[in-house]
Parts: sequence; C-alpha cells; structure tokens
Amino acid sequence: MDNVPVPVFYGGTPLYRTLSARGTTGPDVRVVADNLKKLGYDSGVQPGAGTWVTQHPAAADRAGTGASGKTDGTAAPSASAAPSPAPAPTATSVKVKEGDGVLTAELIAAIRRRQAHVGVPATGVLGIGDVTVQSGEVRVGAVQAQSGDDATGALMTVSSTTKKVSVPVDATEVGTMSRGDRVTVALPDNSTVKGTIDVVGSTAATDNSQGDTSGSAPAQLTVTVSLPDTGAVRKLTSAPVQVAFTSESHKGVLAVPVGALLAPSEGGYAVQLPGGRLIAVRTGMFAKGLVEISGAGVTAGMKVGTTS
Repeated sequence: MDNVPVPVFYGGTPLYRTLSARGTTGPDVRVVADNLKKLGYDSGVQPGAGTWVTQHPAAADRAGTGASGKTDGTAAPSASAAPSPAPAPTATSVKVKEGDGVLTAELIAAIRRRQAHVGVPATGVLGIGDVTVQSGEVRVGAVQAQSGDDATGALMTVSSTTKKVSVPVDATEVGTMSRGDRVTVALPDNSTVKGTIDVVGSTAATDNSQGDTSGSAPAQLTVTVSLPDTGAVRKLTSAPVQVAFTSESHKGVLAVPVGALLAPSEGGYAVQLPGGRLIAVRTGMFAKGLVEISGAGVTAGMKVGTTS
C-alpha cells in the first residue's frame, strides 16, 4: 500500500482502529501481541484477564495562536489574549477481558523494532491497513488488481490451504448425511481416498449449468468433505472427483447377487438352490450389486443360482 509492504498477521480480529495509546485493550491488540511473539519479538508479559490497567489517551496537539496586522508595509504589534491551555488528558482504568490484549510500553517498543526491521517509520503506531489479518495460512487463488487500477477494487481472492471437496447434492438426499460421516472419494487416476463430511450446506440452489430454464432442475445443497490423508492429493490444485456416500449400513447379514432373486407367481421373492428347489426370502438392503436376504432355510454358505 503506497509502495509499502503490508504484512499478514494470523488471528480472528482485524485492526479496526489506530493502536497508539498505551493501555488500549481489545482482541485486535491480542492479535498484534501474539504475532510479534511468534515472529520472535520480545513484547513483555501481557496482563491476564481480570487485571486492571490504566489507559493513557493519546496526547492532544497543542498550538499557540497569535495575530498581526500590517499598515503601509510595516508590522504593527497587536495585543491578544493568551491562549487558554488545552485540558490535560486524563487516564482511566479498565478491566482486561478474556481474549483481550493490552498495548503495553513493551509491546509498543516491539512494534517499533518490527517497523524498523521491515523498513517503515518506527512510530510504534499501527493504523488501519498497516497489517492485514487472516484466520490462518491462505492460498492466493487469483490476483484481480493490476497496477494503476482503482484502489477501491478487490485486490485478490484467497482460500484455505487445506484441500477439500465440494459436492452438489440434491436437497432430497442430504437427510441421510451428517457431519463426521465417512465417505470415499475417487480421484482422477482411479485411486480412492477416505474422506469425512465437514459441512452439510443449508442454502439450496438450482443447477442450471445444463441450460435448463424450465425451473424443473432439482434444488441442490453443497456438502463439503475434508481429506485427512492429504498426500494423495498433494499434486492436485483442483480436479473433478466422484464421492460415494454411505446412506445406510447393515452388518452381519447374508447377501446374494441381485441376479439370484426370482419372482414367483404367488408374489414375493425366492432364490433357487442347485437342485432346483425354490426358497422364499425377504429382501433387505440393495448395494453394489448385492441384496440382503433372510428367511427360513437361508444359511451362511449355501449356494444359489444366479444370472451369468
């Protein structure tokens, strides 16, 4: 900004005011104190929550006033009342809240050392825009501003450095999905990696990417999936993937290929044993070409006929 580099600090509160007066408290001061400490600058010990500190207002500017008059090019003395002295600023005491930092003399000195180190005037004062605050490491997605552009425009877009998968899902299908559920992500090279649902979106939107203007396209929600094993996607910046969600699971059941099911004339389903005898079965879950079956005479390991 104005040919001066703007550093990035990590934290949850941006600098929303000028930090100059000793004793100023707030979460923005905590961001400055924490970052300078991480950068190796000794800023002293921060007062703890519940401590009373004295806030010293910034000194007010004082200037004398005078008057003079001129006639025929010569200066004439003039009398004026002596200016009234400006009232001296008074200090107040405030109680430090949980999560707040305090602009101590040691922290101000650390700010000066940091400013001198990066080559800017060592004033010990931080103004709005002198530092940009991000919640953590970010990746620059696109630079939008070019030299000479209006300064009111967007500079760049950033995103998290953590790689995640965004999946548009029909709103009617998200009822079985919850935060923390496991999923399987198929990558472009046909390998798979396990993922976990982080966020199930709550804002539905219609996908018109196929040019459907009839309004019949189903509403969709965005489901965000995190990948604990980032090694598998280390070389990918962005890519299309397939995500398999587990909507239901049954354990300890007997299953046969779907092609083994027969539909007797009397109704229901049956499977055929090698000798030709039919056994009536009840069906359960269908998944990956298999169907869960149960019923009298259904035992583990029995052989049934199926389509080829």
